[in-house]
Amino acid sequence: MGTLSGRDDGIRLEQMPRGNNQDQRMTDPGEGPTQFNQICPEDDWDKKEGWPVVGAGSAIFFVYLGLIYSYGIVQLHLTESRLASVSTLSFIGRLFRSLKFDIMLIMGAIATFPLFVPPFLLPLYTTSIGLSGQVSAAILASWNLASALGRITMGLGADAFLGPVNSMLVSLTVFGMSAIAIWPFSTSLGLLIFFAILNGMSSGGFFSLMPLVVGAVFGDGHLANIMSMLTTSWTFGYFMGAPIAGYLLEAYGGTEAGLAAFRPAFFYAGALTLASAGLILAIRLMIKQEVFARV
Repeated sequence: MGTLSGRDDGIRLEQMPRGNNQDQRMTDPGEGPTQFNQICPEDDWDKKEGWPVVGAGSAIFFVYLGLIYSYGIVQLHLTESRLASVSTLSFIGRLFRSLKFDIMLIMGAIATFPLFVPPFLLPLYTTSIGLSGQVSAAILASWNLASALGRITMGLGADAFLGPVNSMLVSLTVFGMSAIAIWPFSTSLGLLIFFAILNGMSSGGFFSLMPLVVGAVFGDGHLANIMSMLTTSWTFGYFMGAPIAGYLLEAYGGTEAGLAAFRPAFFYAGALTLASAGLILAIRLMIKQEVFARV
């Protein structure tokens, strides 16, 4: 009786409709691995798209780890060779325990990544919107000229009006906002020239204002020592800022994919600059919390 009942149940199950193809794939154990391989083929699992970031992070980690462990050996050699006094070396060691110095170190390291992205991508972007090579060269030249003017005008403005720390905050904010809010929508020649001038001046202002900011935050007594340490942290941004932007452009289809392929690089440059602006704002509030104070 139990055998007949089981046979009747099996016949009824065979007569039931199979349902859609998705149900068949879910119920058929033989097709599961095949369907999964079609959706996620093994050759596509590793696109090697994250290896530049992994390599950059590993390089930065090992360099700073080596600096930490070698500092004591270098300090001993400098004192024995009388190349540096003990007071100077102890001051340098105390700097790393200063929150302001650590913020300045991170701010400079982050800010230098996007500073050279516009001159790298501007010619490619200009030709992508249909302008000629001569126009691309002219726009790049206007960016460089604006950068040179920004080094002068931002320094004069810091001395006369805002102060070095406020001027640095304005410079980084203008750079970041222009990269996010103006550059992605610059599809005409006039708007592109406006972006090149505005972004170039803010980029040049960073380099001219940095010694003034260090003097305003730490004083002029150890300006050379602090500036040499801060500029060392700019190395990674100099070498890797533009290549990361080029990698993002290539990862999203390259110049053949249209203007949408440039936007991740634009947002990368703008986001990092605004993050560094937030760090300089923190230093500004540590010095003086009045909104309209000249710092």
